[in-house]
Amino acid sequence: MTKVSLTVKQAEITEEYLKIKPRIIVLYGAVRSGKTVLAVFLFLLMLAANAGGGYHYIIGGVSYSSIRRNVLDVIEDMLDTTINLSKSSSFKLFGNTVHIFGGADRSAWKTVRGFTAKGALLNEATALHDMFIIEVMNRTSEAGSQIIMDTNPDNPMHVVNTQFIQKS
Repeated sequence: MTKVSLTVKQAEITEEYLKIKPRIIVLYGAVRSGKTVLAVFLFLLMLAANAGGGYHYIIGGVSYSSIRRNVLDVIEDMLDTTINLSKSSSFKLFGNTVHIFGGADRSAWKTVRGFTAKGALLNEATALHDMFIIEVMNRTSEAGSQIIMDTNPDNPMHVVNTQFIQKS
């Protein structure tokens, strides 16, 4: 990885994440607070820790264009590389396959079915459909799997807010 500059708060969260290795981490807070950059960085650490494993990973977001802007462009900057998606909207990184899914509408959960993942990154999680998030959680079931979410908790009734943020 190229040098990534983390804020003091991001470095503290990274250190805690690496020590605890939580199944699910939700990064939430104000707009422009660095949540997405940190989520991408933690996701890359997860992938690198399992380099060469041949695992499957999920990146979910509102749309393919928002995933490109918010996640893939950040990965490209951090790794000084170019990501070219296959026809099935996936790419290889560190010897693993990363699958891209739009999760904004009610039927999006169906696209995630059919495989088991080692980890997931859900960008702007409270903008994703509840059923999509639940299906990603069900699919991310490899031993030691982890899920990273970033969001502005704007919808007080969303499953991310009620089941994770409020209960943490």
